[in-house]
Amino acid sequence: MTSGVTTPSSMISNLTKTPAMMPAVGEKGAPSKFRGNYEEVKRFLQRYKNLTSIYNCTSADKCERIVDYCSRRVRTLVESLKSYIQKDWTALEQDFLKYYDANRHDTRYIIHDLSELTKQWKH
Repeated sequence: MTSGVTTPSSMISNLTKTPAMMPAVGEKGAPSKFRGNYEEVKRFLQRYKNLTSIYNCTSADKCERIVDYCSRRVRTLVESLKSYIQKDWTALEQDFLKYYDANRHDTRYIIHDLSELTKQWKH
């Protein structure tokens, strides 16, 4: 007969989050579905990395689960990447940044910048 008393070790095991417990797209705490927009790739990856750290994901878990948060078109590309197949999270993250042109967001010009450039060239 069990006493019904919860020991500290059983409390800790109940609080340990696993990759299987990760929220689905649209649920509270889940990153928005990534559809391949270069303006969103860095934010998506940051939110995904935060989520995977909460759920104690390994590098392989991160690779396997990321497609759950991607559109069908993105999923098709990701599943064909060597980094995804080899479950290499560091390389897969770099591939996301490369294939979805993350630097494009950082290098775009605003009208003020273009006006200043034309003024400089005019002189």
